[in-house]
Amino acid sequence: MNNLNERDLSQMNDSFFYYSQNNKTEKNIYIKNSFMKDVSCDYNFFTQFDLSLKPLPRQGWKIHISCYYDNYQDILNIVSDYCFRNKITFKYINNTNILFSLLEKSANRFSAGKYITIYPDDEKSFKYILESLYDELKLFNGPYILTDKRYLDAKVIYYRYGLINPQSDSYQDYLIGPDGETIKDLKDCYYFQPDFVTPPFSEELIQEPKYLSKKYLVESAININNSGGIYIAYAKEMHKKVVLKEARPYVGISEELTSIYFRKNEKRNLGILASSPYTPNIIDEFWEWEHYYIALEYIEGINFSDYAASAGPAVMHKENKQELIHCYKKIKEIFINILKAVIEFHKSEIVLGDISSDNIIVNNTSITFIDLEDAQLIDKKPQFNAKTVGFYNEGIDELSLKNQDKQKLGYLFLNMFSNSNKLLYLDRTGGMTDRIFQSFAIEYQVPKIFVEIINLLIKSKNIELEYVLKLLENDNLKVTYDNAIKKEIYPCLSEEINSLKNTIQYHYNKHSKAFYPINSPEKNDYSLLYGYPLISLMGGIHISEENHMKDQILKINDISLANGISGYLFYKSLIGQFKDIESYIKKIDNEIKHLSDINIRNGLCGIGITYLHMYKKSQDKSFLTKAIDLEKRIQKLVISELEKDLIGINLGLLDGLTGVAYFYTYLYEFTLETKYLVLSESLIKKILSHKKNIFKGISLPIKSNSNVFSPYLANGGAGLVKTIIRHLNYSTASKDVFEKYLLLLLDGIDSKFASNPSYFYGLAGIGDAFLDAYHYFNNELYLQKAYEIFQSIQLFKVPFEGNHYYPGVDLLNLGLDFEKGLAGILYFYKKLNQTMKSKDNSLLQNTSC
Repeated sequence: MNNLNERDLSQMNDSFFYYSQNNKTEKNIYIKNSFMKDVSCDYNFFTQFDLSLKPLPRQGWKIHISCYYDNYQDILNIVSDYCFRNKITFKYINNTNILFSLLEKSANRFSAGKYITIYPDDEKSFKYILESLYDELKLFNGPYILTDKRYLDAKVIYYRYGLINPQSDSYQDYLIGPDGETIKDLKDCYYFQPDFVTPPFSEELIQEPKYLSKKYLVESAININNSGGIYIAYAKEMHKKVVLKEARPYVGISEELTSIYFRKNEKRNLGILASSPYTPNIIDEFWEWEHYYIALEYIEGINFSDYAASAGPAVMHKENKQELIHCYKKIKEIFINILKAVIEFHKSEIVLGDISSDNIIVNNTSITFIDLEDAQLIDKKPQFNAKTVGFYNEGIDELSLKNQDKQKLGYLFLNMFSNSNKLLYLDRTGGMTDRIFQSFAIEYQVPKIFVEIINLLIKSKNIELEYVLKLLENDNLKVTYDNAIKKEIYPCLSEEINSLKNTIQYHYNKHSKAFYPINSPEKNDYSLLYGYPLISLMGGIHISEENHMKDQILKINDISLANGISGYLFYKSLIGQFKDIESYIKKIDNEIKHLSDINIRNGLCGIGITYLHMYKKSQDKSFLTKAIDLEKRIQKLVISELEKDLIGINLGLLDGLTGVAYFYTYLYEFTLETKYLVLSESLIKKILSHKKNIFKGISLPIKSNSNVFSPYLANGGAGLVKTIIRHLNYSTASKDVFEKYLLLLLDGIDSKFASNPSYFYGLAGIGDAFLDAYHYFNNELYLQKAYEIFQSIQLFKVPFEGNHYYPGVDLLNLGLDFEKGLAGILYFYKKLNQTMKSKDNSLLQNTSC
């Protein structure tokens, strides 16, 4: 196999591995009072000084101090000196990488700008601290903290009322009022003050927008980030839609390169290109309060990324030749217009810099570049080098700015056919991206000219865009290929299984415990879908439960199957451990009354499935009784949902009604009560009423009112396939109808080029559905399709330090978890291998092992 080698991936490092407990960052911001280090406590990325003689309150007023690149050390010196003198508890970000990330455009808006947090003992001290620090900090500048109120006119001092030191219980996310009422401590990006709290200061006169509200009516937000928002607005005097682009002060990548700088830079570039048919016209610019705005012409259409996802070849059936030919003709015109645009920009002495699929609007075949804030003049010394990951490779910095644009264009064009360009984050050589694209080109008969110009733009350093344009304009979209593109040779399935097990065992041995990289680092270690249980099980590693582990698990305020205590019990039943589980059951019984979700992931059906599985393994009838009792609540909720006629209801296996149907069939297996099969059947029919006919087969929307269709296990066709097959194993009532739809669903999910290799959201889950179809129909065609999916998954394999990994759903990191990572893929491989070895078949004879 044409695998990437260690040299190709030499730039990979631990940044590609996310753990449930973040790796500690290096501390490089220090207070000048070094003698106080004995009373400090260093956490992952902040240092806290517990100086108060009183314990921190459960909730109350807290003060946030922001900063900017040029003043963070001075501000820390002032605040820390004050807190030390007055014995006030505070914490601060102790690492410049983390701090600077909170000042950038991409920062989480809830956390953005929060450099220092001060914890007053009470409201009296809270007011005194604000008054005292105001005199010392009022001349400093920093970003506005969106969750807080600014104190007077001090641009770095903010405050809010919220949780400070809550206990780890079911109310740990709630504020508690004087009468015992509970209010969720909001994590939204606006100032929130509970009704039971009196404002600490007389309300300031809020300056209402003057020019903005007079000229424009904001209708919706296109995008909001830390640097400001982009909005669709109605221009009152012109009677038409416009786009408003906002820039907030003191947010940016350096002292000079702020969001306001980039917004003004965009206005200048659009002015230079005012006569271009490929850019929007400038309508207005103005200041409102401290924010800068430009108003631009509204452009009809969808962005390049959405066009590829809705009208590109990857969403079409490869056997629909006429539709593909029409698709490729439109793509040719789109590419021609993009090339003409960039040629025009370069002639105007402007390089784009940030070329990506989100920055171009497509309307039929016409195109408009809508984001020029990162564009620069060619004859000026570049002040920055903007680029989006996925649209350049490791050789980008060796190229001139013009040639950088050309390479980015190559990856933009590639993105029309495959999202494999995202793998450039993991493999900056571009080898994996190219491998998947070339395979896609063969499978979908992509015209050879597209492959050629993409290769020219990416790999040829001095190619002229005019030459590429001429090649494309004169081509008749032939599809013939020579031996330059070859089919891959795939490894032995059993060897792949052993290789992936070795990867899991490597990480276990590396840490001397079950501590694995995962795709969802915010989840807990004991999570079924995201944590160590299924990873260890797939790797053949037995983990014995120790007392401290049990204490930690019981502190988890989540009883769900996917990420909570039910999931951990499911794991224990898998390995046959039923001792000392009473405390877990009690925890679920205490918390379940608060649960109203019915889905498998976070709701009642997931807990019900856990109880049924525990009954299956232990034959303890108390678990079956719990599942039956739970069904009564589920049925009421389901009936309520059906009465709403499924308006906007999730239809998937993990989060929707397919999962409920799965639960009812599973319940029938152990009770043999027909009413449960009847409910399962009615739910399946209701879900199928939202099907969409496609060229070959049918597809299932993620939600009943959605235009987004999915072939995947978690939220689409593959999940319904597995559910219908399970139902048909016990019921013949609607056998002919369900088998007809089953065949159509199998045609609808038949794709070897899903966006990622994962189990629940990618190829592995589709492969598992085909295995179930093989067992049900005894048709070797479906086993062949499952094996072909195994082959396609190999295209995503990443070798690193002697182990093999697979990227997660977003293709940006390498995780071992079951839901999106290696463990789920390994489960599919094991099931495929077991199936192939269970009986003689021609497929097995044609494989290499």
